[in-house]
Amino acid sequence: VFTRLGLPKTPKKAEKLAGTGVAAWQRQDTLWSLYGSLFVLLRAWCSSKDTKWTARSIVAGLFFWYLWREFAFAMLHSAYTAEVINEVTELHNKKDASDAYQAILVSLRFNTLVWFPTMSILDPWIMYFCKMRLRQFLTTKALNSYLSPHAHSYYHIKVNESTNGIDNPDQRICDDSASIASDCIQLYSQLWSAVLGVGLWTSVMLSIADFLVVKIAFAFCVLKMVVAWFGYGESVVAANLNVIQSSAAMRYGLTRVRDSAEEIALGSGTGREQMQAHTLFSAVVAANFNSTAINVRYSSAVALCDEFPGLCLWLVLIPKIVTGNLRFGDANRVHQSYGQLDKLFGFLVNNFQSLTDLQANTERFKALMAACEEQEGSSAIQYEEAPTGIALELQGLAVQPPKQAQLSAGVSLSCPAGKAMMVIGPSGTGKTSVLRAISGLWTRGTGTVRLPGGKQPQLHFMPSCSYLPIGSLHQLVCYPDQGESEEALPSVREALVRAQLGYLVEKWGLMTEKDWRFLLSAGEKQRMGFARLFWNLRNCKDNSVLAVLDEATSACDIHLEATLYTEMRSELQEGHSLRGFISVGHRPQLQAFHDTWLLLGDKVELADGRQTSVLAAGTWKTPDGKSLEWQQLGATSKAQDA
Repeated sequence: VFTRLGLPKTPKKAEKLAGTGVAAWQRQDTLWSLYGSLFVLLRAWCSSKDTKWTARSIVAGLFFWYLWREFAFAMLHSAYTAEVINEVTELHNKKDASDAYQAILVSLRFNTLVWFPTMSILDPWIMYFCKMRLRQFLTTKALNSYLSPHAHSYYHIKVNESTNGIDNPDQRICDDSASIASDCIQLYSQLWSAVLGVGLWTSVMLSIADFLVVKIAFAFCVLKMVVAWFGYGESVVAANLNVIQSSAAMRYGLTRVRDSAEEIALGSGTGREQMQAHTLFSAVVAANFNSTAINVRYSSAVALCDEFPGLCLWLVLIPKIVTGNLRFGDANRVHQSYGQLDKLFGFLVNNFQSLTDLQANTERFKALMAACEEQEGSSAIQYEEAPTGIALELQGLAVQPPKQAQLSAGVSLSCPAGKAMMVIGPSGTGKTSVLRAISGLWTRGTGTVRLPGGKQPQLHFMPSCSYLPIGSLHQLVCYPDQGESEEALPSVREALVRAQLGYLVEKWGLMTEKDWRFLLSAGEKQRMGFARLFWNLRNCKDNSVLAVLDEATSACDIHLEATLYTEMRSELQEGHSLRGFISVGHRPQLQAFHDTWLLLGDKVELADGRQTSVLAAGTWKTPDGKSLEWQQLGATSKAQDA
């Protein structure tokens, strides 16, 4: 069966799967891919330094647990039950109920002291422990890779979403890992139950009936497996996979509406999103209809195969019962044995849904982990410690943005310590690309970046819109720190005042939790970035931090902008933490707060009238392949007073 599934699909099979709505590359996946992907995950679990002894104990422990379970069921529980039936059915001959009462008492004692604790108390807790240990390993591994502080996999997966096919990473980490753990432990347990049960129940059947009964039971089990597996196997797998993917696509589409609610509403896109949501739901309905139709045909075939074995077994056993060679309770035990034999031969058939779900979830989880691991080793730009007296130095820096094959930028320059540099140029030329490379977010490219801290940079990046987690103002300013210490409250208040946000303390207090995304304006969100910078600088070493600003004041008026930059320049003084800062902006007024400028394209005259000299020059490649001349200018005279 497995060999057949591993072979390339014939045109007839491909045609059968074409109507399921599964993409061509997904149709090529068979259950062989499940075993490869699953083996990698389980091997890592059993070999990891932190989990290997727990994992190996679970693997061995489940074997011995199910050995006991099957022995107790086949040799003890079924025997006591059969004895009760035998004694009860012979009461009309014996005319004495003492043996029946004795059989009932023995069965009751076994069920109360052994069978009930085994199945109702110990078994649920053992399964919970095993599933949770595997889920803990998978979830921890996924979280550590997805939220890696160095690789920023979560960011790159989002940026490259259209090419990597990684939708709903949150679902893959939360739901898929839980389903994989549950299905793995459940299937592993059921496999041992089936294998061990076959041996024990075959011996039971042979001890009661002759070999003909055993052959009949085995023959019908094999027939049921062949009909279900070879007749419906691939179509059931493909249909169930399509249900999962269509549902995930709809959830993701609605999540994007939630995350971009304001942009959609202001852009009059509600009707478009409604139409798209209905289209996605139509795909869900079609996938579920197709899956139901295939599963009905599959379950009907299996049910039809289940109708005949019982009748055939009775035809063989009735003559033995009539002659008195076989008691009714023992005959019933033979039928019970057939049901247990079917656990092994019908293992794949009975667990089709679990196997197909496990295949889909494992492939999705594997794809997420592969995308995360790809980012772990993707760096080509070198990061080194900046020399003494230098805030930032770029040597032959060229950046490869996501989803682009060609490099952009190509610049060599330096910014002295205690100075500020401004990048000036047209939109779309790759200015932000260079800032992201400096911050370590985009690491694909060539060249060297030298900055404070080197590979563990002391850098504070301020985007045009800062992230605002749910929490108090105290936690908002201290992010990414927890911000739970009350000793930090005075410094948090001071940082907010320096960022011109002191009125928020009067309005909300420092400890009131809010969802600040909907309470703060665009300008307030940008000033929150400055408050974080001022708060983070308080405990840093002197002259140790580089600040990078990407249009961080674009939503502020020019007076607020001047106040914020004046506060930041005060941190460049001797005895303060800021070694330098580099910023991108388009307003001419910003030029006065910088000491050196990187100009892209046509020459830009400084608004404050300072004299400049050319420090470096070269050719800059834009993301669309065009070439621009760049110059780094340095001031040779002081700025005029505003």
